[in-house]
Amino acid sequence: MPPKSQTVQPKPGMECEAQYDFIGASKEDLKFKKNDILVVIKTTEDPNWWLASDKTGKQGMIPANYVELIVNGAKAALPRDKEGNLVPMPWFHGKITRELAEELLTPKEEGLFLVRESAHFPGDYTLCVCGLDDKGKLAIDHYRMQGKNGKLTIDDEVFLVPWKKLCCTTKRIPTGCVQS
Repeated sequence: MPPKSQTVQPKPGMECEAQYDFIGASKEDLKFKKNDILVVIKTTEDPNWWLASDKTGKQGMIPANYVELIVNGAKAALPRDKEGNLVPMPWFHGKITRELAEELLTPKEEGLFLVRESAHFPGDYTLCVCGLDDKGKLAIDHYRMQGKNGKLTIDDEVFLVPWKKLCCTTKRIPTGCVQS
């Protein structure tokens, strides 16, 4: 039986497999054929387009809904709507500053959280969460989240299931999610 597909976010250096042929519409686009293996160079502000390279090293823009990421030898499903467009997670706020994250988490409420791209470690994420400090006062903490072996970690000791599974199966956390 093939490994189950998992939901992940693209990171630089990740491989993806073309699910369809793509001829491109502009000189910036990277043409490819179904089953070609491409490498993600970076994502863009539009989650439906990524900069990637082919096996020859040629670079260009690719439509994210034409490919599936490969993680540990298995295809990884991205969250998509009925038309095949990528669906943003309500708790993910992308590339925002620490200050904006704290503003979005105000008024503070225990358990309220969001995830943003790390400002200091490209490709990693930051979990921003409201909780009680040593004195019992509500405070916002920021934790660097790293993906390792398909799981997430803050300290390289405790590993969590992928975000989508965590946020979609936990009853307590999603109620505190800050949505755009």
